Amino acid sequence: MRDERSLAVALFGLLACAGLLACAATEPQVAVTRAPLRRGDPEAAPEFAALPDVAAAQQTQRMQRGLSFARAVLQRGLPTPPDDRRYATLQAWIDHTVAPWIEARRESVEEARFQFGVPADAAAPGSTAEGSVAWGVLALLEENTARELSRIPSPVELEREPDIAEIFRELVATQARPFRSAALTKYRKCYELGKQAGSEASDWAEFCGLRYERVHREL
Repeated sequence: MRDERSLAVALFGLLACAGLLACAATEPQVAVTRAPLRRGDPEAAPEFAALPDVAAAQQTQRMQRGLSFARAVLQRGLPTPPDDRRYATLQAWIDHTVAPWIEARRESVEEARFQFGVPADAAAPGSTAEGSVAWGVLALLEENTARELSRIPSPVELEREPDIAEIFRELVATQARPFRSAALTKYRKCYELGKQAGSEASDWAEFCGLRYERVHREL
């Protein structure tokens, strides 16, 4: 087997273990005030600006805390890859930078869920409208994580090995897939609760339903 194939497999092993390293997440404070209400953009990149606005009736202190925290998390994207794309350099970057970022992002999603007051096994905090917003934001966090992981570059050693490079990209996509699956589950909850809430969360139900279809196509 060629050395390049061994290289791809070795780097995949690093990626597979990336979620095992720990890095604490902090809770920044960001004010969320927007008007007039927007319906959101289900085709936009998974960033905070893509979300529908939250009606005043849903902007409780708990909701404000959750939105503020989620917005700050989304601003902390995957750290910039090194200019040196050789295997040894990327190995060190994945080991010491990417892996802690993945773990910090996982912790941040859980912290955002706590800020919204959403128990892991419960449908909604306070009302179905609030629950729809909370699950929609949490879904976007998961989708954003998957997109960020897709930015992991291939080692320069694979530039002349297109077949092996394609295998490597598939392996990277494998690492992002669980986050897309988690996004699907959360978008579905957002959609279902939004439908139950009626006009109070109709924009969120529509947004999450269309977003669900978009992510499902990417799996």
